[in-house]
Amino acid sequence: MSADIGRLPKPPKIEEVVKSGTLDINNIQHDILYVVTVFVTRPNSPSTHRIGKLKPYQQYNFFTVEDVKTFKTVLRTDVYPLITSVAKMIDVPQQPQVALNIAFSQTGLHRLGVTDDLQDAFFSKSQFADAHNLGGKSDY
Repeated sequence: MSADIGRLPKPPKIEEVVKSGTLDINNIQHDILYVVTVFVTRPNSPSTHRIGKLKPYQQYNFFTVEDVKTFKTVLRTDVYPLITSVAKMIDVPQQPQVALNIAFSQTGLHRLGVTDDLQDAFFSKSQFADAHNLGGKSDY
């Protein structure tokens, strides 16, 4: 049986986001708005592109934060500048060849001192506890 996560809201169109200025597209990872279609007008030929990277290859690295202070320093100085924002992906011909995103589990956020209640029961339980609802299997 799969979990009922309810109806998801329709994301705004990227041009609405950019034009309104309500979201800082330099501070949103590109995969967050990946499914939004962008219309890029070229001379005499409007064409449609998707924000985001075609991903013939993806790599996932899972880790545990042991030293919070050092991790935060490395994240701020070495990793954050490399994270691919929506702003970096808007101009399709100029997109970087490699894109980087980062995500955290509830446990990881708590370890880093972020204890806000996200009001998401599935996220709070942990990815392992909810993996079966997403079709995931684990040997752990």
